[in-house]
Amino acid sequence: MHKVFTILLLIPFATAGIVDPIRNCGSDGAEVLLNITDCEGYCRFQPGTMYNCSNHWVPSTIFMPSLILRVEICTSAGLCMQIINMELPHSAIQPGLQYTVKYSFIPNDVLSGQTVEFMAKIVDPRDMRVEICVAAFVDIL
Repeated sequence: MHKVFTILLLIPFATAGIVDPIRNCGSDGAEVLLNITDCEGYCRFQPGTMYNCSNHWVPSTIFMPSLILRVEICTSAGLCMQIINMELPHSAIQPGLQYTVKYSFIPNDVLSGQTVEFMAKIVDPRDMRVEICVAAFVDIL
């Protein structure tokens, strides 16, 4: 079974490519795939452009009645900026099934010319344990 949670979905995800390489940034669940609009391999974000993301993953834990989605950008200096922090109501999950979380964001020009780390996390609100964390380095044009 495959479940989909749609967050801030504004346009179809038809042009979302596979982000590669990605890394697990400290979680127990298994990342299956990260898709981002106009990314095929390494991502380059144009400020002011909307990017649609699909994060496909398999949880490792017992039943969770709800989830928190956190997305942040971190600079090479270690400064992290949270761009999404949203509870996903009625998003119960079970281990062993694949799930997809979809969300959109628009980068601004504050970090233009820099390579940053894009991180997406799914967090258990009961104990703030990170169930899934996927990261990729991206360029802000």
